[in-house]
Amino acid sequence: MPQTLEGHHIDAGEERIPEDLSLNALDADSAVYDDGYLRVEHDRFYVSCGGQPLWRLSRREFLILSRLARGAGRPVTKEEIWACVWGDAAVFNSGNFRVHIANLRRKLAPFGLDIVAMVHVGYRLEKSVEWKEGDGRA
Repeated sequence: MPQTLEGHHIDAGEERIPEDLSLNALDADSAVYDDGYLRVEHDRFYVSCGGQPLWRLSRREFLILSRLARGAGRPVTKEEIWACVWGDAAVFNSGNFRVHIANLRRKLAPFGLDIVAMVHVGYRLEKSVEWKEGDGRA
């Protein structure tokens, strides 16, 4: 008999849903983030900006971007990002974290997106100040 979690069925053959997963992450609406420019399909590991797919993201970069997109412009703490990307598999490493953020920033810059650090708060995804709406270039 399938188990349920707040109305979501889990068949015996399916992967179990972690208990610490927020219920928002289980909503059908949260499977895709789309603001008309940035589209993140969380379950399919797919990202596009302005209709152009971003194929060169590593798995960890995708997970960071996915977590920031789920924040919908609100700050996300580095601990929340680390937990989403590395889980309990590794102790927080600030150097490793900064390298992944820097690499992702570099890959998002041509699409007019930036990861803004908010001192003592977290990180937020937003359009770059230099972004030119008309010509689609930063």
